[in-house]
Amino acid sequence: DNLLAHFESQVAKNPDNIAFEFENSAVSYSELDDLSNRIAHYLKKDYDLKQGDLVGVFLHRSEQLLPALIGILKAGCAYLPIDPELPDNRISYYITDSSLKLILSEESFRERLGVFDENILFLEDIKTIETVPCFESISSSLKANDLCYVIYTSGSTGTPKGVEITHGNVLNLLLDLQERIAISASDRFLATTTYSFDISVLELFLPLITGSTVVLVSSETSKDADSLKKILLNHAISFMQATPS
Repeated sequence: DNLLAHFESQVAKNPDNIAFEFENSAVSYSELDDLSNRIAHYLKKDYDLKQGDLVGVFLHRSEQLLPALIGILKAGCAYLPIDPELPDNRISYYITDSSLKLILSEESFRERLGVFDENILFLEDIKTIETVPCFESISSSLKANDLCYVIYTSGSTGTPKGVEITHGNVLNLLLDLQERIAISASDRFLATTTYSFDISVLELFLPLITGSTVVLVSSETSKDADSLKKILLNHAISFMQATPS
């Protein structure tokens, strides 16, 4: 069993449900599935990525994030989230320590990432993602013990260490929470956490295996209490995860 199988079951059940919203963008389950399939096949065709390879994600929190994450998983790879707000020395350490096969990023970071020798794919360089051939999903070959993502510890007790999380690990958490909080396809989950922190996996993927909606906010909005309050009130948010402060 793998995370994508549960997402794809929702694509089949609820293709027209909104999978995620970001600012003025709203993307349905079928659209998200299509976009991520195209990215996956592009990665495999042009970068010869193999199952289990690790791909860095260096993106703003925007409408590009979820298609990129799911596309990487659909390619049979695992992702390493690298928050652009981290200091450069931490970013450099993650990239060199993790043996990444590729970094997936965006044009605004071209100059910043230019100091690295790794393969870097800027999403804008996939000329028009709609023109990339789309084939059937390839996620069925993934197993519970296949790598899903790697997240680094804070390093507060020493050198940061990359922790490998499998599809089975992720599903163990999400399926338990799905039952405990009784989330349903009509719910809307506000996602505020940096994707380089592991609680983001709950915010991004629990809704997507349930048929509900991820309401993704920018890094700037997530830090502003008044903006979050307005979103909670105006966007019919059902769930939000946050630290008590």
